[in-house]
Amino acid sequence: MHIFKRGCIKLKKILILICTLSLLLSLFACSQDLPEAPAPTAEPAAAQVKAEHIVKLHQPLEESYISADKEPEHRKPLVYTENVEPVINDEAEPAQTAKPAENEEQRAPVDTSDYNKYLIKVNRLANCVTIYTFDEYGEYTVPVKAMVCSCGGENTPLGTFSLSDKYTWAFLMGGVWGQYSSRVFQGILFHSVPYSEASPDTLITEEYNKLGTTASHGCIRLPQRDAKWIFDNCKAGTEVIIYDDSDPGPLGKPQPIRIPEGCGWDPTDTNLDNPWHSGELVLKAEGELITQVGKRPDYLRGVSAVDPCGNDITASVSLVKEPNYMVIGKSSVIYSITDALGNTKLLKRLLVVSPSATASNYDSERARSIVNAAAAKYNTMGLSVAVIENGQIADCLANGYAVYNTIKMTTDTKIRVASISKIGVAFAAARLYDEGLISPYEDISTYWGEKIRNPRFPDTPITIRDILCHTSSMTSNDEDYVLGAENTLQQLLSGEVFSWVEPGKESSFMYNNYAFGVLAVTLELAKNQVLDDYLKETIFKQLDIEASYSTSTLKPEDMAELYNPDWSVERSIYHMATRPKRSDLGGYIWYYAGNLTISAKDLGKLVTVLINDGKYGSTRILSPEAVAFLEEPQFTTADGNYPEYKQCQPLRYRSGMYGRDSLYYHTGTAFGVFALMCYDPDSGDGVVVISTGATTGYDDYGIASVCGSIAEQILDMLK
Repeated sequence: MHIFKRGCIKLKKILILICTLSLLLSLFACSQDLPEAPAPTAEPAAAQVKAEHIVKLHQPLEESYISADKEPEHRKPLVYTENVEPVINDEAEPAQTAKPAENEEQRAPVDTSDYNKYLIKVNRLANCVTIYTFDEYGEYTVPVKAMVCSCGGENTPLGTFSLSDKYTWAFLMGGVWGQYSSRVFQGILFHSVPYSEASPDTLITEEYNKLGTTASHGCIRLPQRDAKWIFDNCKAGTEVIIYDDSDPGPLGKPQPIRIPEGCGWDPTDTNLDNPWHSGELVLKAEGELITQVGKRPDYLRGVSAVDPCGNDITASVSLVKEPNYMVIGKSSVIYSITDALGNTKLLKRLLVVSPSATASNYDSERARSIVNAAAAKYNTMGLSVAVIENGQIADCLANGYAVYNTIKMTTDTKIRVASISKIGVAFAAARLYDEGLISPYEDISTYWGEKIRNPRFPDTPITIRDILCHTSSMTSNDEDYVLGAENTLQQLLSGEVFSWVEPGKESSFMYNNYAFGVLAVTLELAKNQVLDDYLKETIFKQLDIEASYSTSTLKPEDMAELYNPDWSVERSIYHMATRPKRSDLGGYIWYYAGNLTISAKDLGKLVTVLINDGKYGSTRILSPEAVAFLEEPQFTTADGNYPEYKQCQPLRYRSGMYGRDSLYYHTGTAFGVFALMCYDPDSGDGVVVISTGATTGYDDYGIASVCGSIAEQILDMLK
């Protein structure tokens, strides 16, 4: 029995030993799955932790884009298919910022109760002061306001300083006084522009008008209100940093005020005796303006303006918008004046435009009857007409709808005028010729930077003149257009867009849309600007014309839809208003041969420029030489069985047409539009007709009858 008990005890010890060994083996196996403990490192400095933390919190987000949905199908012209532009997907989920690790140190706001409220930074180079206040972390990163100033160049020290003493008036170098002066460093102070005495009505005007430029002996001059703001709000100890930078600062540089000589008061001074605040800005005119049609009036006759200090500032009066003195009737002139403190006043004045001293044969009622009769005969959707007499627009007429049963056609409705668009390109060429940027007879290779030739005639250059009169030898396939100047260049260099005729020869005449697109891009390269933008800036703006080759830049409500003879829509306003906008040279190449969208009235203004040898009223648009170039006949040709005409650049010329000894003209026909512009250079008479949805044939001159019948009858009336 005793032996048995001893055996049990031994067995029990063995079992305990086995269990203990098993447990140790398990623990050892688990330890093999744990990562190795990192080697100990020194704790990073606080600044390093802080910088690293900021970087993590400011990782840039990725923007999500998708392609735009395709717009509704429209009938397409026989040209390239326009690309749909990408748009930002407004419904895409925003990119997520990674959350900081749980053990990452977060930046905490600090107690700023003992901080100076502001920090002043003086950009010596830009002559601009920016005031900052602190953010929640106690750093001066929040710009509060900017002030224009005048520093002293090298006499103003760079560095970091602190405000100290303050003086309501301080006697300065040169025997002058500064108001609201705050010391920056030794003899360097913030202060107002100098006064000759310690009195607010003795401001030295000449020095005040130097604000914004380097002008002091070393101090930092400010407008009185800004010097007072620093005096009142920035206590002693406020830090001032003076530095140089071409960038004025985050708030920019305020525009300095300029005041008349001898004014004596700072306009920003809030002193109750300051006449800038107690006086009144006065703008007045004596009676109405009267002028004859086509004669620009002297708009400042009888106009006067006086600022609150009694200074005559009439010379600063401007026109908000010049009225049209080319049309008989009454309109308003709007004047504007702004004084040195920024106060503005407007004044409206009546302008009466009377008929010219030259006798007029124009009968507006008869003209309206002619237009209405043509609309009925040719079943037009819409008609817009401009009548020109003695070189000025005498009247504008309209009939029908711009949008069927919705929007009436008016004389300001903008309509795509098809091939008359080439006249706009010709105007641009003539203007660039006047600017000395092109020569009509120079090889276009000059502007493209590569030798462009018809491969069948490698020694014959192609000129701007050749394209203007349709003898470039390029083919006339609308399908040939490719977008972008570089793509067009490669196409020209390949030779695939040239025919078998020699450039520049009369026998090579072939009416050509594609070549006019190439001409437009050639002009863009010469000017380094999109031609549509160039025309708007240099010609359309001067004539108060709202027109464009890019219809998406026009207001949809100002345009007419284009209708077929059965009144089905050929080009909707939606289609025209949503065309892609481009800013690259050559991006609008196919628009320039036919996409000018303009009103009859505004097209009439271009006609008057040609009639008046390049002038519109008193404004010179083109030189007489440039107009003569456009009107110069190059050769005689014909369209089918119609009478011969002389091809100009790109105008056409006939003698005896519509009862006139001389008549220049151009037509446009596409997408249901029939258009005509014509003028007699001797009498100064002319007509513009634009129609949509007409059912029409052609008259004896090959002109759409709906246009030719109106032009012929009105020109007969004006004889």
